[in-house]
Amino acid sequence: MKKNVLKKAASLIKNKTRLLIATHVNPDGDAIGSSLALGEILKMMGKEVVYYCESSIPDKYFFMPGVDQFTRELAGAERFNAVIVVDCGDLERVGDASKKIGTTEVIINIDHHMTNQISGEMRLVDTTACASAEIVYRLIKELERPITFPIALNLYTAILTDTGSFRFSNTNRVAFRICEEMVKLGVVPHLVAQQVYGTYSAGRLRLLNEVLNSLELSSNKIFAMVTVTLEMMAKTGTGPGDINGFVDYPRFIKGTEFSALVQEIDGKKIHVSLRSKGKLDVAAMAERFGGGGHFNASGFNIEGTLKSVKTQLFQIADSVESSSS
Repeated sequence: MKKNVLKKAASLIKNKTRLLIATHVNPDGDAIGSSLALGEILKMMGKEVVYYCESSIPDKYFFMPGVDQFTRELAGAERFNAVIVVDCGDLERVGDASKKIGTTEVIINIDHHMTNQISGEMRLVDTTACASAEIVYRLIKELERPITFPIALNLYTAILTDTGSFRFSNTNRVAFRICEEMVKLGVVPHLVAQQVYGTYSAGRLRLLNEVLNSLELSSNKIFAMVTVTLEMMAKTGTGPGDINGFVDYPRFIKGTEFSALVQEIDGKKIHVSLRSKGKLDVAAMAERFGGGGHFNASGFNIEGTLKSVKTQLFQIADSVESSSS
């Protein structure tokens, strides 16, 4: 991403009065933190800001400043001068409101996914960024506004979660530099970690037990998969937000190269999250099904039954063995 794109985006934002910040369904820490951090800056500038997310916010992120301001209802996008789409590889990730947002005259696209498909002049897309929060941080600097504690907490949480506590391959030097600055501004790392990773509901733990019991391995042992059904969630009284992080468990198995979490959305639609240990490009796998993401983390939605989708994933695992032999 070129420096002049940031300048153009900052100049455009300064001339707008009503802005919508929209992020993807089933939001993670980066989607939430990046949206809130940027929105707070815009409010400092006297802008009217609305945060939109079709899904409810997971409980573990309720500590993030401003999180209660998200709305799940969007009557129309015509009242906004511009829409800022955060952490979305394509507009469909926003959900049902994507068609309304797509008709907006000005769309600013802030993202770090390598498979980003949102067109337009204002593409603040950098696949080398550790998180969308890194790009938001650069934009804040370009807007020349001070980072307050609430903004710092949101940026830190966004980077912490999207790098997997600095364990994932997208962890770069900038991630540590930004987080160090946020700590200097008052963020207490162990308190954030306690909120994000140390506070689970009983229902989430019961769901995890159900999910781990669904573990399946490919015949070549390089692929591991777990399943989340609607029946499991109903039985444990949980929702989509309780599933965050479950996809990583099968990846921990010794000898596996990639893993998947197959989630039943409704009677026809399935969501698949893919993770890789670094040798296999799961973004390319997801693109076969109209999805995308990062080299080591991606996903897609597909219509079909759990059985048919899992069969296709096992076939991919078998083809990987064939191609590497």
